[in-house]
Amino acid sequence: MLKKLIHKIHQFNETKIKWYKDIYFIPLLLFILFLDQSTKFLVKNNLDLYQSWPSEGFFRITHGINTGIAFGLLENQSIILITILPIIAIVFLIYYYKKQVQSNRLIRIIFGLQLGGAFGNIIDRILLGSVVDFIDIGPWYIFNIADSSIVCGLILLIFFIVIQEQQYKNSTQSAQKK
Repeated sequence: MLKKLIHKIHQFNETKIKWYKDIYFIPLLLFILFLDQSTKFLVKNNLDLYQSWPSEGFFRITHGINTGIAFGLLENQSIILITILPIIAIVFLIYYYKKQVQSNRLIRIIFGLQLGGAFGNIIDRILLGSVVDFIDIGPWYIFNIADSSIVCGLILLIFFIVIQEQQYKNSTQSAQKK
């Protein structure tokens, strides 16, 4: 089964593409950004702050704000969150995008998800001073489309790294057997 999965990842490879001509990276980034900003706009204009719809239940739309990062860390640290963290994240992702496997569709999808989400939250921080959150599921913290996109991208990145590590181990074992 693992060999089939590795083979599928190899099928994602194609020729090198400039990031601005990428048919996966840029459209996905723009789609996430649009979806994130439009849902936040709808929530801000239809619900008062901390109002929920429906008012009770496991899954609700609750208009909340977050002045920190995930799980309420670094609350009220706008200067750091608007400048330093996004710059570090974007530089890391661009570097990794260029140095890793630029021709791999999966990595381009991962970066589209992560940067789309990052830009969505950066826009909120710059324009509003905080991030609009609205997806309220049970005991979890309230989050938004951008947060979901970043987390999904991170899960896929971990998956990609694990598969790459497995491929490396398989290739070194094959070379040692010869």
